[in-house]
Amino acid sequence: MALWFIFEFCSSKRNKLKCVVFAAEEDFGITPVEAQSCGTPVIAFGKGGATETVKDGETGLFFSEQTEESIIEAVQRFEQQVFIPKKIHEHAKYFSKARFQNEMISLIETSWEKRLMEHKKTHQIIPLTDSSTFQHS
Repeated sequence: MALWFIFEFCSSKRNKLKCVVFAAEEDFGITPVEAQSCGTPVIAFGKGGATETVKDGETGLFFSEQTEESIIEAVQRFEQQVFIPKKIHEHAKYFSKARFQNEMISLIETSWEKRLMEHKKTHQIIPLTDSSTFQHS
């Protein structure tokens, strides 16, 4: 439901979310990333995955307790700051599918090349075209 809500507001030209409040503690939590992809800052509970996806003071703010008072205080701090939607959107690209795929391919290729080099150092490679290697009795 939250993702649909964010998407609907981001897709509309006349509606713009001021921020998204993310009060959950989750391992990752895609909602803050989705909001940031629209350039929308996030006010998040400062534990769990949000600490890895929200940059405090740049793409949003954290609150320390899951209480009304803590959220109200964070909203008041939020009102005193200026957030740059383009910068928030750019930060969200760090979590993109394309980046993940490129880095995964690079990691696999680098690991494969390293393993191949180690193998070449420790194993003699016999060319298959050398007929003297194979003798029939």
